[in-house]
Amino acid sequence: MTIREREEQIRRLFTPALAEALLPAAVPECERRLKAEVNACIGRLPPICHELMAATPADDAELRVARELCDYRMPLMDGSALPMGLPYDWYYGVGDDHLGGRAPAYIVPRIAFAQTLARAHRRTGERVFAEALRNYIADYVSRYWADSARLPARDNWLCTACRCGTWHCTRFGGIHAALRNPALLDVFSFDDLLAVFRAIDNMMTGLIPNLALGSNWRVHELSNIFTQGFSYPFLRHSALWLELAVNGLNEEFAIQIRDDGSHEEPALHYGSGT
Repeated sequence: MTIREREEQIRRLFTPALAEALLPAAVPECERRLKAEVNACIGRLPPICHELMAATPADDAELRVARELCDYRMPLMDGSALPMGLPYDWYYGVGDDHLGGRAPAYIVPRIAFAQTLARAHRRTGERVFAEALRNYIADYVSRYWADSARLPARDNWLCTACRCGTWHCTRFGGIHAALRNPALLDVFSFDDLLAVFRAIDNMMTGLIPNLALGSNWRVHELSNIFTQGFSYPFLRHSALWLELAVNGLNEEFAIQIRDDGSHEEPALHYGSGT
């Protein structure tokens, strides 16, 4: 990234106060300052978030999956990152039938495993899990959400919301799983973080006008917008995201929750998440 590109990203992404602090600083100081902002936001999360983080280290089975995620790499959309060692299907394990034309379709699911790597790092402290998590996220945001104006949703907007970090207390932690942990955050460079926050901004720019019209999808999508606005108040549009999300969630709760407290969603796993 050139100096001019970096400055343009800073002005575009951050509140005027933070941008003014970052622009005259050298890159190492920018990195220190931005990570301090992120860590301060982590510290302000409700206690339940920290309790859930501490209570969910990887079990033996998930630790094995995390090591597989470090050992194998998927082909990227431009055909690089080969050879992988073994053909690997990130949902079903080793196989050779997903290569070739179908490979790009498997780029998106990788980000869903962020929480697996985060929990493995929490259990072992091994840096390899943090570095693998950084590599997966950096690859995802650089190749999938680099420019929202030219990249339509490749799956659906609910999936976009999830990978950004809606269900951030579950296995499918998305980007939020990395940024909420100071030990994981340490492996990201300043340019990495600029790319991540550019992707978040692009995701929100794409998601908001395409919100589901109702049901659990709309609630989950609004929850994701709330997560971004609440977690990163130093982003330029965070206050708007938070206002939209709070108003939208209140409307949906009034519509979807019955007088007896039950929810209109018949699928229990959706209803409990909502």
